[in-house]
Amino acid sequence: MPQDYEVTRKLWDGRIPVQFILDNSEFRQCSAKPFCAMIPRLSYFPLALPRVLQYFSTIVEQIDPESVWLQYNGQPLKWHYPVGVLFDLLKSDDLLPWTITLRTKNFPKEVMRCAGDALESSFIQSIKEADQLKHKANIINSMKSDEHKQLWNGLVQDRFDEFWSINKKLMENTDSEAILHIPIRIYEDEYFCNVGELYFVTSMDIGSGLSTRNVSERNLQ
Repeated sequence: MPQDYEVTRKLWDGRIPVQFILDNSEFRQCSAKPFCAMIPRLSYFPLALPRVLQYFSTIVEQIDPESVWLQYNGQPLKWHYPVGVLFDLLKSDDLLPWTITLRTKNFPKEVMRCAGDALESSFIQSIKEADQLKHKANIINSMKSDEHKQLWNGLVQDRFDEFWSINKKLMENTDSEAILHIPIRIYEDEYFCNVGELYFVTSMDIGSGLSTRNVSERNLQ
């Protein structure tokens, strides 16, 4: 468990320098400087948007949060993918900071709108899917709703210890709660094709290679 803590902590501390800019075609009369931030790799862009919009709202007249979407290199960013996943999928060069364009018109059909607590629900659902494979969902189902909320709040507020105090239960591998399978989510290079299918390792004999099986025919778009 101490080793799990250290590895998870290093992953948690990963940051990506990002600069947000306004789309030139939509904000022709605006010469706003970029909004720059170090975004956690394990976080999501909608969690950073309030700060971004607050910054630009002092420069442009009004931006409707419900119409906002983000774009990189001509591709809309899916809000329910972690920032680190999007970066690894789409960033093909070493130039930093990563420049993300903020847009408000022509909302893309391939991107779902992030309404209400949809992001939190998506996050908790992914944890439930993983624990279904690891412990037949015994751990996650035994948790109280307050513990689910603590997991989410730890991520939102970037409080690792608050997050870890709950997450470590999901990492248990004991005689009574042995890990049955290792859940792996695979994102393909083709950003719009079959991205995010969930697989699990059907063999725990790592040394002899991993045997995997697709959990569902449904793509987790």
